[in-house]
Amino acid sequence: MSQDESNQMSVGLGDKTMEASELVEMFPVAAMAISPENEMIMAHNALVNGHPLFDDDNILEKYLDDLTDPSLVENLKDLLQKAVDNPNQKHTNPLPSASGINFELSIKSIQEMGNISYYVVCFTEVYEEEEENYEE
Repeated sequence: MSQDESNQMSVGLGDKTMEASELVEMFPVAAMAISPENEMIMAHNALVNGHPLFDDDNILEKYLDDLTDPSLVENLKDLLQKAVDNPNQKHTNPLPSASGINFELSIKSIQEMGNISYYVVCFTEVYEEEEENYEE
């Protein structure tokens, strides 16, 4: 067995950080992976950098409680609890931000053999549809 084959077979054993990093990089919106053991941000994509919800671009390996926006922390913790209670479903919460942009936060647990390996969270901008006024 080659080293590459051995490495491929060992995916799922131990640290899932590389897998989480590669997964969140595939999303076209800001996304992060959160560890279920300690609520630490274990990976995020480049779209998190400079995102209006985060004051600090350096959030990797920070705990949720270390984020500066209390409403974001509360919202993420609410989603985490929903994902713990019902890990086989995607859960979504709205989140208005101080920047005037509204977001939808979505979470999905990534599982292996019935255990949660990590959570993926996506931050999608929500645009309100403006009603058109027609004068007759």
